[in-house]
Amino acid sequence: MTDIDVAALNQSFQQAVEHHRAGRLAEAERLYRGILAVRVEPHSLSLLGLIARAAGDGKAALALIDQAISLKPGVAEFHNNRGNVLRDLGRPQEAAEALGQALALDPDTAAIKVNYGAALLDAKRTEEACTILEEAARAAPDSEEAYFCLGLARRAAKDYAGAVEALRRAVELAPAHAEGWYNLGNALHLDQRDREAVPCFERAMQLKPDYAEAYCNMGMTRRNSTEAVGWYESAIALQPNLPIAHSNLAHTLLLQGEYERGFKEYEWRWRHPETPPRDFAQAQWNGEEMGDGLLLVHAEQGFGDTLQFMRYLGLLRPRVRRIAFECQPELLALLESLPGLERIVTRGAALPAFDRHVPLMTLPRIFGTTLATVPAELPYLTVDPARLAPWRERLSGSGKRVGLVWAGNPKHNNDANRSMRLADLAPLLALDGIRFFGLQKGERAGDAPPPGAAFTALSDEIEDFVDSAAIVSGLDLLISVDTSIVHLAGALARPAWVMLPVAPDWRWQLERTDSPWYPTLRLFRQPGPAGRKQLVETVAAALHQWARGDA
Repeated sequence: MTDIDVAALNQSFQQAVEHHRAGRLAEAERLYRGILAVRVEPHSLSLLGLIARAAGDGKAALALIDQAISLKPGVAEFHNNRGNVLRDLGRPQEAAEALGQALALDPDTAAIKVNYGAALLDAKRTEEACTILEEAARAAPDSEEAYFCLGLARRAAKDYAGAVEALRRAVELAPAHAEGWYNLGNALHLDQRDREAVPCFERAMQLKPDYAEAYCNMGMTRRNSTEAVGWYESAIALQPNLPIAHSNLAHTLLLQGEYERGFKEYEWRWRHPETPPRDFAQAQWNGEEMGDGLLLVHAEQGFGDTLQFMRYLGLLRPRVRRIAFECQPELLALLESLPGLERIVTRGAALPAFDRHVPLMTLPRIFGTTLATVPAELPYLTVDPARLAPWRERLSGSGKRVGLVWAGNPKHNNDANRSMRLADLAPLLALDGIRFFGLQKGERAGDAPPPGAAFTALSDEIEDFVDSAAIVSGLDLLISVDTSIVHLAGALARPAWVMLPVAPDWRWQLERTDSPWYPTLRLFRQPGPAGRKQLVETVAAALHQWARGDA
């Protein structure tokens, strides 16, 4: 090949790049392909791969970029492009590996760090993502993308204040970026700063009037009011198949006691990527008579959900003669003696041959449950007397016996707002004439009580839910945050007081101090975001009256 030929090819390549940068992709593609018809040139292959990516053909893009890498493996740009295509294809671990290679070849380019951090975040490697994106933000303090991705990573790490800081910087750098304002609003909402979140969502909607997710999340800032319903309905009008809008609408309707419509909307939970429906060949049951067919009812979500909604198993009998129930392994010992079941199995074990299936929390919709028709015949759980007797002996003695649970599952999405420390309950533990028993399990079981408190920790002695049920049956009262033991007490028809956060779960509704689901429960509500101390003091005052027999 002569020098003139090389010069002509170089000129064609420069023209192609100019077209590419200007968005004239057809002209750029024609020139890249013309170059490749003369010689196999890796940069043209990689850039042609980016054009295929822009056209939505990720597989073709990956093949072209891989060919470029095979010819010249030491070019960071090629690995960067490969990683971005793999992200598009939903292959986050491979994307992170490719972008890690790009960064190793070019450790100083902030854009590669941003892409690598975003891929790590996709791959759920949150801590690594935060580290690399913080480096990117320091290296490029004027990069909106670096701060935007850093904000998303900090939010995933539940550092909501840090997410707010990063996303504020992102919208300062790019004030017309609707997604930046939307995500800043999300971070503020998660940081319990809804008043500040509202103008962020409003700005996102101004910049992008059809931004259904922004309408949806505006509703989240109004979750405890009827106004939230309107925002969710607006989001659905813009994007009828938006699962989060339907799910949030369901929770708001249920919170407000509109059960009939709420439970219908609740079926949208199965459209979320995080909660895919069970993959059964058999059809889902929808209330029809089944004759001799076997119905599989399968529990879903947490222990409390199973304990609350298993009451519907008894309602199945007029329509279904043969019932199998699949529950969490931890609940088997407690539930295996339930009457009316042909079989009970644990999640993950081999299932019996069945004819229809139904998720447990779909049953309220099938039975048309309203506030007036909540099935609340209690108790619907009992404890084996042989397991009960040792605990009655363990709890024996003078004085009122009160159980305490102060924290739930730390993985719960609202745990930061509902869980406490044992030290937070000091006003209760200071009361005379009461023997307190700690039923706390998990990370917070080791919390130390205040000096001098009449407190006995039972955590190490509790082996399963049957032990917990036996203890609750032997107490005069249980006081707990919103976690599964509350449902256990309610199902056993034992008295329990529930300490609720500002934004309660839908099943506790708003304002009321009782529950249609559990007549033996009394609800205490935190009065505001900073009102936890006041909540505990209110419970302590009520407990003082209760101990004196005044209430």
